[in-house]
Amino acid sequence: MSKIAAINPEQLAIPPYQAELVREEQYPDINPDSRLVLPSLIDIVSTTVRFGREPKYSDYMHADPEYINAGLVIAPKDKDYDKALHVVRIGVWRNGRHPDQVGVVFPPHEYSTVARSARDLGQHVANRTRDSRWSSTDRKESKEGSMRSAGHALTEKIAKQTSLATRFSEESDIMRKLLEHLYKPSKVRIRAKTLKSYLALTDERVHETAEIASIAYGLDDNNFAVLGLHKAIRKNMFGGNQSHAQRTYQLVRYIKMVGVHIARKTGKLELANERCEQELTQYQPYLDSKAELERQQAATA
Repeated sequence: MSKIAAINPEQLAIPPYQAELVREEQYPDINPDSRLVLPSLIDIVSTTVRFGREPKYSDYMHADPEYINAGLVIAPKDKDYDKALHVVRIGVWRNGRHPDQVGVVFPPHEYSTVARSARDLGQHVANRTRDSRWSSTDRKESKEGSMRSAGHALTEKIAKQTSLATRFSEESDIMRKLLEHLYKPSKVRIRAKTLKSYLALTDERVHETAEIASIAYGLDDNNFAVLGLHKAIRKNMFGGNQSHAQRTYQLVRYIKMVGVHIARKTGKLELANERCEQELTQYQPYLDSKAELERQQAATA
């Protein structure tokens, strides 16, 4: 049986992990300028957390960072490679060598920004615009208009990719700072106000990353397995009966897991942006020509 299952996009509409997140708003009041180590902050926060039923052995197995990490990539040789959705395959060559020979699973709200072929997008928009002007007798203007529309679509896609890249960079930096803090808490101190926001973000990203992997693994076919996975993560991160060493161990593994996924997604995003920039070159002259005409008209108005 293949490790990776086909992903149904409708199954991501309402993520089941929402109920398992420990929101920053429910954290107890803490002096925002105080300096805490992250395990101590979690000790304080854990007093507000209710866990419900105890997760099963299989839930903890599914919540293991190594298991989750393995579900975030899919190799071309996998039999479900061509069927699995939300998998960005940009840069993957089936034959020969390439620095990134796997598809990376993305959350659906990021997928469309990265995955769609730049060439297909440009041609689709150009043809759609040409179709809307099919009855026009001005063939030159019809062509120029369709090329400008394609250029605008690619420009907008590049802007979205830039915004996503910025978020990835910021979150990667947060994960790096948290690891440095956990490795050397006496040297890398973070104010409680900042540490709280970092913890809330990490909690959400861990659950989101696990959810993506659970769908790739086909756990979405068993709702109890998905709920158990998220309950196990909640218990691993916020369970009350843990020493600081145990908390640090769990946190480091989850933070590294999120960081690895961000790095993989960033690599695909860079490739997608490169393709868009290359494709835009054939449409850019039409955008520049229109912009120059508008400047001339404004100057003579």
